[in-house]
Amino acid sequence: MTVRESSADFGAPRVAVCGDLIADRYVYASPRRLSREAPVMVLRHEHEALGAGGAANVARNLAALGAQVAAFGAIGQDESGEGVRRALGEVGVET
Repeated sequence: MTVRESSADFGAPRVAVCGDLIADRYVYASPRRLSREAPVMVLRHEHEALGAGGAANVARNLAALGAQVAAFGAIGQDESGEGVRRALGEVGVET
């Protein structure tokens, strides 16, 4: 019997994650031209995405591994906070 087979008998572990539930904001852009004032690229905004960071990312990863996860931490009542709640809810993490 392998370790994986024997660990299947334990069922899904219950895990509490406590920490900073961070919203990671990703901004996607494409290069447009070089700036005249400095040697830097001028970018054209394409779109943005919001993801779970910090303890929220840990909670998502544990849920993806099959654990029953409850996340504890402060989440704002704004767009970023709702994005973190949504990201956690998609994988069944309790908030």
